[in-house]
Amino acid sequence: MTDLGTLPGKSSSIAYGINNKGQVVGTSQTDTGETDAFLWQNGVMTDLGALSGISGSGAYEINENGQILGSNGTAVLWTITAPTSPVANFSTSPASGYAPLTVKFTDQSTGSPTSWNWDFGDGTNATDQNPTHTYSTAGNYTVTFTASNAAGNSTVTGIVSVTPPEDSEEIVSEIEVSDNRLREASPDTVYKSSSFVDVGSIDVVGRYRDVIQFDLSEYNSDSQITNAVLSLYWYYPSGTTRPEDTVIEIYRPASAWNSSYVSWNKKDKNIAWTNAGGDWYDKNGVLQGSTPYATITIKGSSLPDNRYYELDVTDLVKEYVSGKYENTGLLIKARTESNNYIAFYSSDCGNESQVPKLSITKKTPVVTVNATVTDATDNRLREASSSTVYQSSSFIDVGSINGVGRYRDVIRFDLSEYTGSVEVNNAALSLYWYYPSGTTRPEDTVIEIYRPASAWNSSYVSWNKRDKNVAWTNAGGDWYDKNGVLQGSTPYATITIKGSNLPDNRYYELDVTELVKEYINGKYENTGLLIKARTESNNYIAFYSSDCGNESQVPKLQLVYS
Repeated sequence: MTDLGTLPGKSSSIAYGINNKGQVVGTSQTDTGETDAFLWQNGVMTDLGALSGISGSGAYEINENGQILGSNGTAVLWTITAPTSPVANFSTSPASGYAPLTVKFTDQSTGSPTSWNWDFGDGTNATDQNPTHTYSTAGNYTVTFTASNAAGNSTVTGIVSVTPPEDSEEIVSEIEVSDNRLREASPDTVYKSSSFVDVGSIDVVGRYRDVIQFDLSEYNSDSQITNAVLSLYWYYPSGTTRPEDTVIEIYRPASAWNSSYVSWNKKDKNIAWTNAGGDWYDKNGVLQGSTPYATITIKGSSLPDNRYYELDVTDLVKEYVSGKYENTGLLIKARTESNNYIAFYSSDCGNESQVPKLSITKKTPVVTVNATVTDATDNRLREASSSTVYQSSSFIDVGSINGVGRYRDVIRFDLSEYTGSVEVNNAALSLYWYYPSGTTRPEDTVIEIYRPASAWNSSYVSWNKRDKNVAWTNAGGDWYDKNGVLQGSTPYATITIKGSNLPDNRYYELDVTELVKEYINGKYENTGLLIKARTESNNYIAFYSSDCGNESQVPKLQLVYS
């Protein structure tokens, strides 16, 4: 028993009539006997009103067309326009892009929905009519949208393709460097062509430092540098330990210097350093500071012969490339300069396998391209006409009709221009609704995509045969599923068309990325797609084919590739 309630301001109600749609009519009255006719449907009671100047009304019968008989001082007829269920539809902007991707969803349903439910495919939901949602991780997300009103609801799905933010390729470049020694014991000597660079100190002799410069002009402020490494090849001492550890540090020279004149005392011709031995900024921007951009410890007890040692100078190189600072190169010194002398080969050592190297890794964004392939070849496979070739039908169909038989389809797109030359990020098969139009269906239809087990000839393929005088092993088509199982049941793609929906006048999309990738990378011969319903029992539906004559309704394969 359901309590229908009362109209506002009334204290009781009496129901007199109901039709086959569950619409109820009656009267609702106050304690003093004032009455108003009502219509109750889907939990909502509506006041039917009264004739002008006459109070008190009652409703007693309602037919299946929404016509109500009642009284209002005289006999009256109300005609109610029954609400219709909405037909769900929506658009996305954008439909694909790099993570994090913010997508605007817009309701484009017909039938005046009053409530909305969005399942974004990543575990989150919304009930706004036109929500915005951000996808933080890469993937192909199936969005499920339900539009509802008092008469019913409708559900539709779509795909949002999100590409990884790191979708780029790394390029490593080795940059030539030039270097000068700075020797405290010879403070005005220019060491431009020495075969080694050295740091630390030798007791009673003095300290050693170095400056290195390199050309970064090929990089600009937009370069996505991810790594920069200075590599120095060990020179001295060879095959022996040292009395102290040597901690090597990298700083930013405080000003430009001239390789032809730089020394312990001077940075250019007749221009002295403010501080003998070089002026520098540390990582915190402190003049003569002690927080280096990079550091490495060479243990005095180790024998580090015949190999490169690496210092991570990424932060400093990024500052130069971004334009934050003028490129003044690197100043190399030991943290403590006390009897811990070591040396590396210089750019003038004469051996390319031992010279200093600056290796820079940058990411170059991979440009993605959106393409729509429409030159499809498709054929219907009809069990009731098992030897008939349906090459030019205006529709393709799946499922079954009780007492008639099953329907399947094969479709193939020309992928030759993409095979072996592109990286596919997303591939969606789009099929435009054809039948039934404007009506529900007795069963849901789950559409599935498989890989035909062998090539088929469009001029001869049918339910029984795949080519002239060549039969399928299994009538209705041979296929491999996603796991490589012959006649298997794990499809490459699937979508559910609800029997209760009215899915007219729009495309439906199936994510066939994995199968298209297998064709394009050459793993399998392109035998196209086999389309069938999961269960084939009284759930017949159809889509427009490549021969429908309308380019806005033909099957499409939408590719996103790089």
